[in-house]
Amino acid sequence: MGFFHRHFYFRIIRGNSGTSSFSGDTRVDVVSSAEWKELNRNARRSVMQSAALGGIMVLFLVIPQWLLPDFFAKGFFTWNLFDLELNLNLYTIGWSLFLIMLELMLLQLLHLAAIRNVALNTGYASWNALRTDDDIAERISSIAMQQKPKDIRSMGFDPYSGMSKFRLYLIGVLSLIKAVISNMIVRFLLLRVMGRYAVREVLDLVGVPVYAFWNGFTTWRLLRSARIAFMGEYVLRDWLRRWENTSFQQQEIQLFHDATQQLFMMRRSYHPNLVTLCKQLNTTWRRNEPINTSTGSFVIRCNECSDQARRVIQDILILGITLGEVRGYRSSRVYKEIVQSENIRIETDVIVRMRKRLRKGEPLLE
Repeated sequence: MGFFHRHFYFRIIRGNSGTSSFSGDTRVDVVSSAEWKELNRNARRSVMQSAALGGIMVLFLVIPQWLLPDFFAKGFFTWNLFDLELNLNLYTIGWSLFLIMLELMLLQLLHLAAIRNVALNTGYASWNALRTDDDIAERISSIAMQQKPKDIRSMGFDPYSGMSKFRLYLIGVLSLIKAVISNMIVRFLLLRVMGRYAVREVLDLVGVPVYAFWNGFTTWRLLRSARIAFMGEYVLRDWLRRWENTSFQQQEIQLFHDATQQLFMMRRSYHPNLVTLCKQLNTTWRRNEPINTSTGSFVIRCNECSDQARRVIQDILILGITLGEVRGYRSSRVYKEIVQSENIRIETDVIVRMRKRLRKGEPLLE
């Protein structure tokens, strides 16, 4: 952890600004009505602040260009790329990059404070724990910053296993420029509808609601994932406690870790709950062999293990799909091959029911 991370981000997490005095109970996997009230209040405030930030940054981008047209006109630069002649405005590009960096920094600060409030409202952390426990502060920071855990990759877990580099790169680029593409589409539609009445000022202001929407949506989704991550850590710890005194063969322990890798491959990202699952599995049952990413081999080896081990594997897959927010799992090749096995039963109704309980803040393990 860097010096800036510890002394700046932790200071935001441990600060008093932007939160209430409310603190949830210690039952993290259950959300009471009072906790829901505070969570919804925190979400509304954070989403509105994030959306306002997106709209304001668009205004900061276009208003100077309206007020200082002669200054920005001096920034044009012609770049000959092969047979193409590109006219670029270096002043506009530089001003845009500065605003993007500023907006990202402000969003990170907003998310740190908002997710800190989620941890307090759900009972995951108390004020005393926030100020004294670096692990809790690091957990909140990693969720807010959406950091990729370096130690997980070294343990052999890779959500992008089997994915081509081109597809991975394409998904990453599209996720970064989705707001830009949305803005271009809205501008095009508005131009078609208004025709010659679509003056430049009107087209420039289209970005205000577009970027406000994407900022607000991103914040809402992050807060939802944070709540599920805090609840999921409690659920997974409680589930492992039920099995920690049961002895398994090394081949079966290897299958537990391989099942988690299959979940990573279904999710195609480092979801906080899947990261927690593989870390807790590694603490409870250490493996001797590297992770096996072959689905077919995994299913065959599951058929050869004991009934208790298969029960653990089923629990890992069901809890992982639920807490890992794995969408579209029924259409994935991994899921189809696992379901076809006669000895591994993953009932879709159970997952649907558990997801409903998770959304309502009700306990998953009876």
